[in-house]
Amino acid sequence: ILPNLLALLLLSGKVREILQSYFRRQAWLPDAEPHERWIEKQEAGRP
Repeated sequence: ILPNLLALLLLSGKVREILQSYFRRQAWLPDAEPHERWIEKQEAGRP
């Protein structure tokens, strides 16, 4: 049980990051337009 708890703690940050990315790009929508807009915003913010 200890290895499972350790893995849960170590991976929780990555799971949170993946979930935030999923909800930001609205992956449940049938078209890719929201995701493309999100990518454009991310690229525009890069130096």
